[in-house]
Amino acid sequence: MPRSSGNKAEPDGHPYEYIIIPGGDRFDIPEGEDKQEWIQFFDDAARATREVIARHGDGRPADGINRASKLPDSTHRDGSIYAVVNGWHKRYRISDANETQLEPMTLSNPSDCYPNQETCLSHPARPMLQIYSIQLGKISIDSPVQIYGYIATRDMLDPLRNYVFNRSRVNPMTLQQGSLIQMIGPKRGIEMYSAVLIEYDMRIKKGEQEVDDVQLIDGVSDFDELTTPSCRPFLSRIDGVGGAVDITVAMFHSAVEATIEVDTSQVHGKMVSVCFLLRLLAD
Repeated sequence: MPRSSGNKAEPDGHPYEYIIIPGGDRFDIPEGEDKQEWIQFFDDAARATREVIARHGDGRPADGINRASKLPDSTHRDGSIYAVVNGWHKRYRISDANETQLEPMTLSNPSDCYPNQETCLSHPARPMLQIYSIQLGKISIDSPVQIYGYIATRDMLDPLRNYVFNRSRVNPMTLQQGSLIQMIGPKRGIEMYSAVLIEYDMRIKKGEQEVDDVQLIDGVSDFDELTTPSCRPFLSRIDGVGGAVDITVAMFHSAVEATIEVDTSQVHGKMVSVCFLLRLLAD
């Protein structure tokens, strides 16, 4: 478990607190935040990881596919995710189901210009999470199936939901086992200064009423710089009652957001691309 620490002094003389997390790394407590809540956060994540290892003996899944750890008290259908009001539930505002208020290109047009906003020469890079794909890895019933629900990320730039997939029951997506799930987002870049949570509640539509449906996956998984390989795609399987969803992500320690603008025109009944503009923000 994380080890607590005493106060230390920053170079400017102001005190701060930190904890030593598993692996021996130091985590500085953000100013004004409760140290015990952060200790509980890392304890929950470590316990979830141990549970995954315990299920597979030596920690290696029998099918060779890495498993995403599911945080305790994170399921929606039984209400457990809303029963806890401290720790990561509080920090990531889990009880708030609204979509992130930050618009697309938030990180493509940052305000932290150097040397100033008027004479902008560069922007600092930041750690970011890239989601490459989402796939229906396994289902417990015959395919094809109709899938609905959502997958969303939560980061500390704005901890409200940043949807990657979002379908209502009246507009499900028909998929087979192994099919790629069409993503609608994220609507902006995913910051990774702190752990990124991936929240999900997906179901398989079975009958006329929702009570007849099968839960696919339900819960919250965390991805941080200690468990997510950097600069290369990394597949994790999210197991559920009715099957599994595979998500491929990568962490980039020094990243910038790129925005692609596409203009099209109608030419003889065919859509022809006439302009591609790739805007790269150099640091």
